[in-house]
Amino acid sequence: MDPRAERRICVTLSHLASELSKRPAPVQCADTSDASSLDVRELTSSFFFPRYAEDRMKVFELLRTNPIFRLQHGLSLPEQRALCHRQCLALAASGLFHCDDMITDSTRFFARLEPLCYHEASLNLRFGVHIGLFAGTILTMGTERHQHLIPLINSYKLRGCFAMTELGHGSDVQGLLTEAVYDKATGEFVMRTPCDLAQKFWIGGLAEYGNIATVFAQLIIDGKRYGVHAFVVPLRDEQDRCLPGVHIEDVGVKQGANGVDNGRLWLDEVRIPRENLLNRLGDVAEDGTYSTSFATNGGRFMAMMDTLLAARINVGYTGNNLAKLGLIITSRYLTTRRQFSLRPTEETALLDYPSVQRRLLPFVAKCYAYHWFSRKVFAKSVTLKEKVLAGTFQKSDQREMHMYAAASKVMGTYHQNDCLQICRELCGGMGYHAENRVGVLLSDWHAHLTVDGTNLMLFQQVAKSVLDSHREVLMDSELREEFKQKLQREQAALSSRISSSWCTDQGFLLALFALRVNIRIVQVAEEMQVHIMAGKGGRLAWDLSMDRVWALS
Repeated sequence: MDPRAERRICVTLSHLASELSKRPAPVQCADTSDASSLDVRELTSSFFFPRYAEDRMKVFELLRTNPIFRLQHGLSLPEQRALCHRQCLALAASGLFHCDDMITDSTRFFARLEPLCYHEASLNLRFGVHIGLFAGTILTMGTERHQHLIPLINSYKLRGCFAMTELGHGSDVQGLLTEAVYDKATGEFVMRTPCDLAQKFWIGGLAEYGNIATVFAQLIIDGKRYGVHAFVVPLRDEQDRCLPGVHIEDVGVKQGANGVDNGRLWLDEVRIPRENLLNRLGDVAEDGTYSTSFATNGGRFMAMMDTLLAARINVGYTGNNLAKLGLIITSRYLTTRRQFSLRPTEETALLDYPSVQRRLLPFVAKCYAYHWFSRKVFAKSVTLKEKVLAGTFQKSDQREMHMYAAASKVMGTYHQNDCLQICRELCGGMGYHAENRVGVLLSDWHAHLTVDGTNLMLFQQVAKSVLDSHREVLMDSELREEFKQKLQREQAALSSRISSSWCTDQGFLLALFALRVNIRIVQVAEEMQVHIMAGKGGRLAWDLSMDRVWALS
């Protein structure tokens, strides 16, 4: 061995031995139960839904006091599903959840639904599909003739499913293959699954307990297609046997949230009354005449999707809530867990290490930012829903809301996943324990990245919306050049303002952010133009510019 290397090793060992001899004895973990004088209840109420603080607390109290909601680990698949079903029955029996609140007071509806995400994934997802998506389609796409279903939904006698996704089509809703053919002779719709790719897939609550669904299918009259519409389709009888023509299979074990009985659905010439069409946006008369207030089928389709935006926004909002829960669990652990020493008299709490703080605290800041952004988006969605129901919405409202909803969902769920991953690591070995919950949250809620529109598609929707808002400038070479020169002047002006206080100047930061966005808009447009001039089509040019698109979104 090199004498110099041997000497360095000896010195290092000597230092280590010296440090080990000075290590203090372990001390008791710090008691942080009374560490704060803050009124947590008051702070929580003002931070979330101030007007509905009591509504939220009633749900939290139900989850805390009713033994059916006690968290259980290690259950078999049938046990998990049976427990989730009993919990849904208990929620319905509590009288706290009324799906019609979604129309009359949507803020109260979501304020009461929110505590479920902190409790357990399967319950939140299953009950949310029933009272949110299934009931939501009936309330927003249906009319007076469907109102008799509402009490049965609230009581959970009707156990609803939301059958949109197919094996061959998820994000591409307009491409759904399931058919609803109108039979004039009987005044019925004939529901059919024309091929295996058309089977409804991932349908929550379907495999064992669901007895009715809103099914999205292509409406066909006399061989003419009128686009995707929603239909109320009964699935099981009172003995929970599949009705004639209804074929259901189990999806099986999933990565997480196995209390939800996801299923697959085939419909073989299943007949339903004409009145089962949810007809607010488009209707079929008894003689087969189709009517709608929309000039184009595309406009009607977009209005239909608008009514579902609240669910997408809620996914992003829930993602941020899960990040908060992970941070609470992790912060408590890091405050009480001590190891190694920064001071000679006691071991140091892990949260006191700068290396830990650097990984944890940025996610705390993001939680605050995403919380208020989500609240703003939710308020916009309430306004848009009112306009849709009143028939007064504008295309500009529609485009903006789709952009906000997509951005909220992408940011909230990526933040959820990244934050929980870091929390899992910071909790060390204890983060792998089921009772720690962080690892379970990470696995159970990972589906958020692809549910309600995969993030891969939604971030492109955000970028496209931003580009569309600048279409007039970008399509004209002279206007585009003027726009670039304007950006150069703004960049020079902002550069001259940089000082030691710039990081606390909100106006400066917003201007800097706007400049960056506008520069990236130009970069996307110019790169696409290069590909188009080279003979590539618009769609291919978009795909070839994806690095720029991603940076913009």
